[in-house]
Amino acid sequence: MTTNKSSRVLVNLLGIPSLLAIILAGDTFNNLPIFSVFITVVLFLGAREITTLSMGRGGQPVIPLLLFFLAILQIDRHPAVSWDIPIYLLIIGITLTGMIIEIFRSQDKPLLNISILVFSFVWLGLMLGSLSNLRNLPGIGLKVTFALFLSVWICDTSAFFFGNKFGERKILPDVSPNKTWVGTIAGFMSSIIFMFILYQYDFFSGMVS
Repeated sequence: MTTNKSSRVLVNLLGIPSLLAIILAGDTFNNLPIFSVFITVVLFLGAREITTLSMGRGGQPVIPLLLFFLAILQIDRHPAVSWDIPIYLLIIGITLTGMIIEIFRSQDKPLLNISILVFSFVWLGLMLGSLSNLRNLPGIGLKVTFALFLSVWICDTSAFFFGNKFGERKILPDVSPNKTWVGTIAGFMSSIIFMFILYQYDFFSGMVS
């Protein structure tokens, strides 16, 4: 428990200010794609985690292929790039390429490998990676991204505090042993209240015509 608390203190002291600075910089600070590069690093770390999770199920997806298509998607998202590659072409591309590679691999579960590959691209690239699009929205990107990350941090902090103090019943012990119903509800309500306060103080004013 002490180690967990120390890690959270370190995140609060160093991680949160650094993250807010990255959000503020966006992709226009000195014409450097700082935020998009940060999100790409997060996606690559997520792809690495996929390797560990899939091996527990006997899968061995071609992670370099996933990284390649994630990189293409992230580059195409940048406002200065005008490739405009349709998402469905990337999904078809990674699926067909994965199928061709699996034909020449001696793996026991080729269909599982392809499924993990495509799911990971959709989950990481299309969903999490869309934060790059969100931050680059003209006029509103900074406010929305700022509010989103702060609400997630408040949710996590509230869930940790109330879960440790009052949580007894676990929500999904087989998936995440430390998560409790009290912590989950407290985190959700805290983020809702935070967003409501921002709305009441006109933080989002001018965003909707």
